[in-house]
Amino acid sequence: MYVQWEYISTESTIELQQLGMSGWELVSVTVWNQAERYHLKRCLPTLREQITLEQRADLSSQSRMEAAR
Repeated sequence: MYVQWEYISTESTIELQQLGMSGWELVSVTVWNQAERYHLKRCLPTLREQITLEQRADLSSQSRMEAAR
């Protein structure tokens, strides 16, 4: 199975904590001009998972619209 990753970097420790709770994995820390930069990765969902996520978002959106009526 071929795994694809997405990457993100931040200098904020607060954002680092939030990203960790969202499934991001810390892979590296670099220092440039005395500032730490955190590099993270997470696995991209497969096509099957992505379709399911999009369907859930659509259903959630439809439910909110119906509840607002």
